Parts: sequence; C-alpha cells; structure tokens
Amino acid sequence: NGLTVDRAQALGEQFCKEHFPGHQALVCTHPDGHNHSGNIHVHIVINSLRIAEVPLLPYMERPADTREGCKHRCTDAAMEYFKAEVMEMCHRENLYQIDLLNGSKNRVTEREYWAKRKGQAALNKENAFLAAASAELSNVHAELKAVESTLREKKDLQKQLLAYIKTKPARDGLRAQKTEKARRATGSSTKASLSFPNLPPGISRHRESKSCQLPRPYKRRLSSLPKRKTPFTTSTGRRKRTSGNCRP
Repeated sequence: NGLTVDRAQALGEQFCKEHFPGHQALVCTHPDGHNHSGNIHVHIVINSLRIAEVPLLPYMERPADTREGCKHRCTDAAMEYFKAEVMEMCHRENLYQIDLLNGSKNRVTEREYWAKRKGQAALNKENAFLAAASAELSNVHAELKAVESTLREKKDLQKQLLAYIKTKPARDGLRAQKTEKARRATGSSTKASLSFPNLPPGISRHRESKSCQLPRPYKRRLSSLPKRKTPFTTSTGRRKRTSGNCRP
C-alpha cells in the first residue's frame, strides 16, 4: 500500500517519541521480513532507565512511571495499549494491518515458532541428504546395470564356448572322415591313372630315363618263366653261350 523504508522509519520515530518519552531509543527499519518475506517492519529498542521526567501517559499506573531515574515497566496493560496504538496508526496511514488484540486463529508462540523452524530445518537437511543418497543410488544402479550386462555377455560367451567344446570332437571326427574319404578318392584316381590296362600278367611298363620318350619293350620276368631242363647245345656238343638272362 505504498509503504517504503523511509516512510516506515519516519512512522517508527514518531511512534517512539509519543509513547517512550524520556528514554534513549534506537529505531531500526528492516526492508524485508523474516525469512525474506518482504514485509517492511520497524524495531524500537529503548533504554529502560528513564533519563528525564515525563507526563503521565494512559498506560502508566504509578507515579514512579513518570519520574526521572526510574525504569520503564512493560505491563500487560502497557502492551495492549501499544498494540491498539499501532493498529490505529496503520489505519490512519491507510496501511495493511492485522488484528493485534485478538490474534490469529492459528497463532503460535515464539517458542513454538522457533521449534517449528528448527524442525523444518532438520527436515530440510534430512531431505537434502535423502536426495543426495537417492542420486548416489541411481548412479550405483546404473553402474550395476552395466556390470550385469557385461556379466551376461560373458556368460553367453561361456555357454557358446562350452557348446563348441562339446561338439568339437564330433566335428573333428566328421572332418577326419571327410579327409579320409577325399584321400582315398584321390589315391584311387592316382592308382587308376598310373595303371596300364591290357598288359599281360607279369609285365610292367616304365621309362628307363627322363630323356627317354618311348617305353622299353615288354620283358617277361624270369621268375615267371619256366626254367629249361636242357641247355642249348651246338652240333659239336658244346653248350651254347647265351647273352644275358633273357630268351631270344
């Protein structure tokens, strides 16, 4: 409602002069309320020892309340008077005001207020700790997922390796059988290519040297030929000399 810090300070000084005459006072204006609520308010601190004699005011009950050197007495009647004066000042200056005399339905004492504040601070601290712990647990959960994925991959590889080891002998045997069949087939074709059909028994065909392009005449093996009972002889009765071991 148009309240500024300077205006609040001027109203506080005026209120102090009217209601605390004869007392040294300190008037302070705060631009924000408690816990940064933005509520402009004034604090008045007085020296309880009166340094000058003052006239009798409505909240004073004894003659000593006006004398120099006597102390200010803050009675319940004085507090009710001050509250009513504050409300009247706010109404006169067209400022927002609350009912200071009847109080709020949800009113709490200062002790309850600070107990609640401390409890809220403890809750805030605990909530911050729980939030940090939750974030840490989230990070740990992510790391556990990565580890689990790695372990699952290793387990799959282990299963594949075990399956390979179990089936390896069968595959090796099958591969050996195929190799043996191929070797036999190759050997048969080689023998077939090296064999010479339509040759008489006991006759082999070969080449005498690399430079020879034609095969040698077929020869009968001596072991396969029958031995002669009588040697060849001439008309003179001499044994005819034979050359080599072959028959003519």
